[in-house]
Amino acid sequence: MRTDGQGTQIGDIEWTEAVYGGKDREAGAILAGKERDAYDVFVFYDMVTDVSPETRKGIVALTEAGKGLVFLHHTLAAHQNWATYRKIVGGKYYIQPRKEEGILHGQSGYKHGVDIPVHVVNPNEPITYGLKDFVIHDETYRDFEVLPGVVPLLTTDEPTSGKVIMWRHSFGKSRVVYLQLGHGKEAYENPNYRMLVARSIRYTAGRPADVGIPWRALFDGKTLQGWEARGGARWYVKNGAIVGEQGADYSPGDLFTKDSFGDFEATASFRVRWPANSGIWFRFQSDKKAYQADILEWPNPKCWSGTLYCPGKMFLAMNT
Repeated sequence: MRTDGQGTQIGDIEWTEAVYGGKDREAGAILAGKERDAYDVFVFYDMVTDVSPETRKGIVALTEAGKGLVFLHHTLAAHQNWATYRKIVGGKYYIQPRKEEGILHGQSGYKHGVDIPVHVVNPNEPITYGLKDFVIHDETYRDFEVLPGVVPLLTTDEPTSGKVIMWRHSFGKSRVVYLQLGHGKEAYENPNYRMLVARSIRYTAGRPADVGIPWRALFDGKTLQGWEARGGARWYVKNGAIVGEQGADYSPGDLFTKDSFGDFEATASFRVRWPANSGIWFRFQSDKKAYQADILEWPNPKCWSGTLYCPGKMFLAMNT
């Protein structure tokens, strides 16, 4: 996906093609050079066995720069001798039995021309939002590796296939998506497949995966369903708003959503009685590891609501 307006246009996604060993646009040279900086997302559909050390460094540099990475189908079997690639993708197809990090993996396998039942793991994920289970005529892979920590997006119960056939995760600063489907024209003729590829490109670029995905309300306007209170504060609903008050002896507290979220945008309206020191936690892991969009008037250093706070580091950015 380019930023300079050149290349072929498909909807809102502009693209150009490069091929390893190609005469016009050589993929290895682009990855190894500065031209890679002109792209937002790199979509890999290859099964190269090896590349130059400079190209390897260039692929790693993509993750250091936070470029979007989308891997399709047999690219899971590329770079068999490069351990870092397996970690970038989030899995591996083993052409031959191989030991990785002390674990022996058997040879993976495939089968052409299968009607694969595809199941959506979570229809509220940005890439799979609103998508219903479907069937696609494609090639299956079996006995491939899926690394721990990836987020499954699609699965199948087809006996000739591994269970998880699409996932997302992050490596370095990059968003990464792998989609096992995509062997031939039957797959590309499937509108669900084309939508998944387009949404993956937008998602890894840090853009809305689909402009049609609606906002999700975390508060129903009537109850605290979906929320969990911690600490000594008192929480209740009044006039369509969540109200928080200090508890006995001015004890503080927090109100957390029961659901957790990966990538998100959030909006909130608030009103407080001053003086106040409150805020909205996000990326919360513990009282010592989180961020907070502050709601406060702080005297020294002087700053206001909208300041970014981090436990142990005080203010990371101040609204003055």
